[in-house]
Order: sequence, then structure tokens, then C-alpha cells
Amino acid sequence: MHKILSWVLLLLFSSGYAQKNDSLHEVKGLPTNQIFDLFVDSRGFLWAGHDLGISRFDGLSFTHFSSDKSMSLAAGDLCEDPQGRIWCRNFSNQIFYIEHERMHLLEAYDPREETRFPTAVICGNKLLATSDKGLFECNTDNMKCRYIKCGNDPHSTAAFAIAKVRGKAVVVGYGCWYKYDPGTGVLTTLTTGTHFAALAHLKSIKLQPYGYKDTIYSFSILSSKILKIVLQGDTLRMAGEITTNGIMNTISPSNAETWVHAKGESFSLEGNETISGYDLSDLVVDKEGNTWYSSFKYGLLIKYKTNWKKVTVPGAEAGDVITRFEGNSQIFVYATRSGKIVIRDAVNPARQWIIAVPLGSGPVEYLKSIDNNRYIIGTSLRAYVLEDGATRLQELQPQMTVKSTAVADTSIYLATATGLYEWVTHPRGGGNLQYQARLIKTERCRSLRYDSPSHTLLVAFKNGVVSMRNNQGTPLFYNGAPVVGSLVRQSAGKFYIPTFNQGVLVVDKSNFNNIHALPGYQTSVVTQLRILHDTGWLLGPGVIDAFDIKKEQPFQNLFIPPPPDQDVYDLKAVGNNLYALSGNGLYSVPLTHSTSGLVQQNYLLKIAVNGRDTTLPEGCKLPDSKNSIAFYLSAPNFSDPGKVFFRYHLTGSSDDKWINSSSERVIRYSELAPGHYTFEAIAVNPRAIRSSGPVSFSFTINPVWYDTALFKAAVILLTSIAAYLAVRNAINTRIKEERLRNEKKLAIINERTRISGEIHDDLNAGLSGVKLLTELTLKKTGDGGAKEDIQKIYSYLSDLSIKMREVIWSLNDCNDSLKELLRYIQRQAKQLFENSNILLTVEMPSVVPDVEIGSDIRSDIYLSVKEALHNVLKHAAAQTVLLRFSLQKDLLEIHIRDNGKGMTNFTPGEGNGILNMKKRIQRLGGNIEFNNQTGTTLVFTIPIHK
Repeated sequence: MHKILSWVLLLLFSSGYAQKNDSLHEVKGLPTNQIFDLFVDSRGFLWAGHDLGISRFDGLSFTHFSSDKSMSLAAGDLCEDPQGRIWCRNFSNQIFYIEHERMHLLEAYDPREETRFPTAVICGNKLLATSDKGLFECNTDNMKCRYIKCGNDPHSTAAFAIAKVRGKAVVVGYGCWYKYDPGTGVLTTLTTGTHFAALAHLKSIKLQPYGYKDTIYSFSILSSKILKIVLQGDTLRMAGEITTNGIMNTISPSNAETWVHAKGESFSLEGNETISGYDLSDLVVDKEGNTWYSSFKYGLLIKYKTNWKKVTVPGAEAGDVITRFEGNSQIFVYATRSGKIVIRDAVNPARQWIIAVPLGSGPVEYLKSIDNNRYIIGTSLRAYVLEDGATRLQELQPQMTVKSTAVADTSIYLATATGLYEWVTHPRGGGNLQYQARLIKTERCRSLRYDSPSHTLLVAFKNGVVSMRNNQGTPLFYNGAPVVGSLVRQSAGKFYIPTFNQGVLVVDKSNFNNIHALPGYQTSVVTQLRILHDTGWLLGPGVIDAFDIKKEQPFQNLFIPPPPDQDVYDLKAVGNNLYALSGNGLYSVPLTHSTSGLVQQNYLLKIAVNGRDTTLPEGCKLPDSKNSIAFYLSAPNFSDPGKVFFRYHLTGSSDDKWINSSSERVIRYSELAPGHYTFEAIAVNPRAIRSSGPVSFSFTINPVWYDTALFKAAVILLTSIAAYLAVRNAINTRIKEERLRNEKKLAIINERTRISGEIHDDLNAGLSGVKLLTELTLKKTGDGGAKEDIQKIYSYLSDLSIKMREVIWSLNDCNDSLKELLRYIQRQAKQLFENSNILLTVEMPSVVPDVEIGSDIRSDIYLSVKEALHNVLKHAAAQTVLLRFSLQKDLLEIHIRDNGKGMTNFTPGEGNGILNMKKRIQRLGGNIEFNNQTGTTLVFTIPIHK
């Protein structure tokens, strides 16, 4: 047999149902039972207009809508425009529409000027409503409204009734019938008979708002007659008359049927079906094929779409109920509550046998085939074997309640309420079998299965599941806890055990320690498990699931309608039919393959920002303070709402992984950081062929004002301007200071030049004249004290002349360079030692950089070297002296070394000359080093800034 691919529907809504009979179920959740109108919109939601307002149902919960502008709560005349708005009117003649999850009043329709309830229909892109001022028209594309007068009589332009048929609207005015074309927006007069004119004068006339094909239904709340009116072009004609029993409520066109709801009963015009005792007001069919009823007595009711058929067995007494069923391709065996066993030939149903269990045995509660010729029959008090081709009943043992059986190699194991038994078969005369019982274990036994290859019996006792070989048991453990279950099934080398708290466990027959849970069913309550070939059927409270035995995955493309009622306690699959046993009998349904089954729709209903509902456009930008977002999702499903869940994620967040929401339909994100986000969600229905695709919403949360790109750009710009101004000011200040320094320097140079010139021109000239006069006087003076005095004067004048030349040299800015300094020191040193007995050697660097040196620095260096050379000349008693200049990066080193007697009595800090040298060199940022070994070595190290 080919693989059965399947998934199934849940039986109950999570909102709760109370069953009234086999077909209608009451749906709880509305605030009232007074329901006037039902409507299924294009998205699949169910809407109800009742005496406390209007409500929407998605299968899980109701959403109630109201407006603070409403003058009454009761609502009816539900309809939907092309934009998806839901329209209604209340009993105060107001017209409302629901858009973006809010109820809005249509202000253009003034209820204060109306004397009767309006009737509203959607015709194309126009909302049309009856009015005392004519036909009211609202263009749903732009919400522009107007009144169209019916007729030319200024005293009577009202529109009393309206109905939509074949894309046009039929309007009843006072004494006349009109046709409205939504394309042109024009009313044209229809051709009618005299009877129509008489009807038009009745202000109590009502038209069913939406006709069926080309037929309109007319009735009056004061009459029990319904008129069938047919629109043919621009002509109306009567097509019949229907008389009802009681006061009319409404007329409901539904698919291929039109239902009339009168006080007491509802009936179909196309068939013979009637519904009595519910006082119905409306009837609609949802997108899943379920039929909904509004009742003034019981509120909201549903009749599930189903293909289940009740199985009846000829020969069974009236009122007797099938309690057990076994079947294969050759034979069907039924057990009834009265204790009868009915055997039918599967090929030729006319061949049938009926066997009754003995009186006092109780109803048949267990039926299981041993082979093609034998069946185990268990009643509430006894156990039997049905054998000899299912024609002879043999009692096994009294006072035994059979729960489960397993056929072994040479015996049959029975699980009973009192213990585990083994029934060994022995042949006896006449080809019959004799059964001998043996008690294996005294403990309540629920279920068992036998595996022939391993000779293992798996038994579900009250206290746990036990693996038994040679009547020795080993308890099974899973995750450290005993396995406790009510059923044991086997297939394809595995045992399957539905447990009370560990899901459905799968046990490998080759290794009983290899146990795992069946994926997807860990939390389901399973009351029955049946396995047929490669399909496993799981039955729970109000739910059936099917899974692939080999893949251990749910099936997807076999559509099975909901079970026939809530009391299903067992399932059987025979051929291409599924059988369900319930307290009301046996039902069957064909397992029909479908590749175009239910497509699960999903919608984003609204968005709340910081706890307040709002309407946001796609790609909106929110301030940083509005960063807590809630998304309200819905997935209308009426047959299987508990199994539908959402998967969602938020891209742009720190964690954008897809999340399963379980039953949650409001997804909240709090205190989102600034950034770009996209929310996506998709409804998942395990039995649906596919989902309609994810809903998505993109939005941006702007950063705080000080973290925006504009603010940062402004900060950068202002910082750049400030930096530019600061740099510019610093440059201008430096230029100004440099200019002042240059001006000062130039002034100093000019002053130095002036002083140098005056000294040279005036003082030096005068001093030279005095020196010359002194020299002439010295020549004229004879020996004596006066000559010595004049000689001293001459020496002083010579020294003074030298010092004056040094001053002139230091003041001259032409000498402000390192090269001129070294040359000058070299010349002066040679002049100093040219008349002495000391040999002077001067070593100059090969390259002297062009470095400017101020007069004060030149003077300090020159005077320090001069002082050192004078000390050598006066005190060293040396034969040679070396003057060497060297440059090391930014340092000028001056070495003065003689081979004299050294400075044995020298103590640093003594002598004005040494102290003056140290002060000058330290003032220049340099230092002095002395070495008295083998003469005296003096080293000046002076920083030179290039």
C-alpha cells in the first residue's frame, strides 16, 4: 500500500465550544447572544454585528470595536469595500467603517435627518445606503459623498430599499424602481409591472441586500411572504412567492443555497434542509468551508465542514451503537453495545453473520483479530475467542476484563485489569483448539506487544513499561525516569509508547536502551495510537495527528476533516478510509489526497508604539524616545487554531534569529537602540499546504539629537571653523610676534651698527690719537719715573684699543654666524700666541653649517675661549697648545689642550676667570669639562640651534 500522506485538523477552538447536537457547536467569547449579522471578509476573518457592537473572530480570540461617537451599540449590515474597510450601521442610523483597527464615523451621512434604519451595500467602489434624502453614495477611493434623488417629486426623493445583484444595485424609491450603475453613478428607471409600483409604495418593504445570481428577495417584516424578483437588463419580473411559517428574520444567500430565517425555524430554498429551535438570524460559510450561524437564542454557532459518514450495520437493532471495529480487505467485524458481533464480507456485503455474546456478559469493549479466522472478544465481564471463520464463540475465562492482546509463537498474551496472562493453545479433537491460561504477573496491565525476532514482550503495567523475555521483566527508563504509558504499539523494528509526561517514546527493538521522543509530540496528550503500514495515527482530546513512521515526521498533503464529534476514542485505517469510534457510533471518511489544501493566511493588524496604538507607514522614522514597539499578529483559522503559531524575527537587532512564538500573537520589543529594523513574521499551520508568505514592516529609530549625522556634521563644521580661526589667530599672532621680533632685532642691529660706527669713528679714532700722542711723548721723555708711567698709560691704551675692537666686532651683525665666530676666534688666538714661545695649533671643521648666532652668544663663546687661552699663556708653562673645533649634530665642542704643568692647585669654584667661563657656558645651556692629566684639557660643549 502506498504511503499515506496526511495532516489533520483540531476539533475544538481554544475559545471554547458547547455542543448542542451532532452538527452545531456554540462558540463562546461574545458579550451577548443577540447577534443580527455575520460576515466573512476577504482575509478570512469572521465578523459579527450584535446588540453590543461589532466583533471580529480569528479562531482564537474576539476583537471588539466601538466608537465614542456612537449613539447606540447595536450594529448590523456588515460589508467590505475594495480597500478592505468593514462597514456597518447602528440602530441610531449612523454608518461606521473600521480601518487600521479603529472604528470611524462616516460624518457625511447625517442620521438626524433619517426616519428609518439605512440599508447599506458595497457596489463596485461605492458604498450605497438608503436615505430619506435619496440614495446615499460614498466613493471608497476618495471618500467623497453625495445624495442622489430618487425621482423628480421634491416631496418624496427617498430611497427605501436597496439590493446588489450582478454588479448593479436595485433601488426602491417612492412608487418607482431604479437601477444604479457604479461605473457611471447614474440612476435609471426600471421597467416593471403594476405590482412592483404597489410594492414601492409600501415603506415597510425590505430587500435582501445581496441577491443570488440574478435573483432578489423581497419581504416585509409584517408579512410571512417572500417574493423572488429577477433582474433582466432594465426589466424586473416576478419569479415566485414563498410562504414562511412565522415572522421573518432575514434571508441569507450562502454559496449555492439561500436560507430563510423565520421565527422558529430556518430552511433552504434550494433544498429540503431545515434547522429548528435556534431562532437564527444569519448564516455564512468561511474560507475553510465551515458554516457559521447567528442565533438570537444561543449566540454564535458553527457547523464544521466534514465528509464523515456514520456507518450503519444491517441487522443491528435500532438505537444500538457500534463500539468496536476490526477490518481488512476481506472481512469487517463490528461489535455493538448490545453485545452483538456482526461479521460482513468486505467484497460481498450481502454476506453477513451475526453472533451474540451470552447474556450477562456486558457490552463488547475489546475486539482484536488474532489471524484471519480468530478474534479476541472482551466484554466488561468475560473474554471470548471468535473462531472457525468467525462463526463460533468460545469462552476463555469469566471475570476477566481484556485491555490488550499480543499473539506470540505458540500462545496469546492478554493484558487484563488484574494481571498479565499467557494463553497456550493445544489442538484437540475435531480440529478445534484448547486454551490453557497461565498467570505471569499480578499487576494491572494496560497494553502489550510481542516481537517475534527477539522473543520480547513489551508490557505497559500500571507502574511502568517492562521488557520481558522468558517471563523475566526489565523496566524501561528514559532520562533517568521510569517509562509510564497506557499503550504499546510496534512497527518497522520499533516500539511506540505514548506516555503521560514524556511524549511519545520510540524504543529500538534491537537495543531497548535506545529510546528517544517522537519529534513534535513531546507535550501532546495521546489517548490512542494506531499504526497502519508506514502511518501512525495519534488520537488526543479533540485532536488527531498523523506521522510518517519511517521519517518520524508529520504528513502534509492529505486533508482530513475534523472528527465527527468530541467523544472519539479509537481510530482504524482500512484501505483508503479512516474510521473513528465514538460514543455515538462508528464514522468513516475517505483519505483524499490534496495538493491544493488550506493556505494559511497571516496578517499584521496593528502596531503599538510605547503602549499606544498608532498608524505607521512602511519605512517610517521614529524619534529615539519612541523605541518600544509591539506588533499585533493574526492568522484566521477556525478548524485548527490551537496548532497555528508564528515564527518571527527582527533584522537590525542584536539577535535576529527566527523565534517560534507558541500561542503568542503580540510580539513586543522594548527600548530598541537607534537603527534600521525590519520585522518579519509568518504563520505556521502544520496541516496547511503552505503559508501565504511573511508579513513585514520596516522602520527606523532615529538617534538622539546629539548623535545624529546633522549634529555631528555641525559639530565637525564648528570645530573646523574654530580650529581654523584658532590656527589663523595663532599664525597671525606668530607673524605679528615675528614681525615685532624682526623689527626689534632690526632696531637692535641698527642700534648696534650705530654704536659700533660711533665707537669706531669717534672713540676708536680718539683713542688711537691719544695712543699715538702717548707713544711720541714716550720717545721724547728720558729715563725716569715719568717714562714708566707713560709706558703704563700706553699699555692700558693698547689693551683698551683691543677691547674696543672686540666690542665693535660683537656689535657688528655681519659677524652673527658660526663660521665668522670660529674664524674670529682663530685669528684672535693666533694674534695672542704670535709673540710667545708657545706653538698654537688650530683645527677647524671641514664644513661649518650656516647657523646664525646672536652677538650675546658670540660674545660669551669668544670670551670663554679667550679666557682659557690667556690662562694657558700666563700659567701653563706649556710648549704647545691645541685649539680644536668640532660639530656633533647640534653641539659645538671646543677642545683646548696644552702640555704644560697642569692645574695642580686648581679647585673648581676658585678664580674669577674660571667662574666667568662657567657662568657664560651655563648661560648658553652648555657645560665645561676639565682634565689635568698630561697637561690641561678643557672642553666646552655648547648647543647650537640650526
